[in-house]
Amino acid sequence: MAVESVAECPWNGWPNVHGIGGRITVESVAECDRNTQPLAELQEFLQHTPSHHRRHPTGLLGLYAAQLANHSALKKAIRQNPRLVDYMTLVDATTCPIHDDIRRLGVDDGGPLDRLHQEYHRAIAVMDALLISSPANDDWSAVERAEKALEQAIIEAFWKSKAEDGNPLSSG
Repeated sequence: MAVESVAECPWNGWPNVHGIGGRITVESVAECDRNTQPLAELQEFLQHTPSHHRRHPTGLLGLYAAQLANHSALKKAIRQNPRLVDYMTLVDATTCPIHDDIRRLGVDDGGPLDRLHQEYHRAIAVMDALLISSPANDDWSAVERAEKALEQAIIEAFWKSKAEDGNPLSSG
């Protein structure tokens, strides 16, 4: 079935529970008024594979996102089976990719951000050990406080760097 014929199909149309209806319409992106990139440039861009030579994250917002993702993965793994994570590795913040990212980005070497990252690792390692000894324990409040303090410090470092660059309101 051609894409263009979808709009003409009798099943293409619906009312929702409030009686508001809709239809699927097909529009060529290349011909769309909102497309600001000429078709030739778009085709040229799509022919090149993205470069993965750059180390990520490349800035403090990326560091913040990486911390969110790492925390989520660690918490899920620990909740699934606390024995999946080695206590000695978990308690040592220097084994964490975030530690390397902080160093590589040149922020806070040994300062408050580094200290909060270490505190976060101590808190999550203690939680892991508690869950091994007492699986019914589900009080993550110490971990959540440490996580929020670290994330807040990353955001504050971001805004401080923007202010130092003379661009305090920029988010980029």
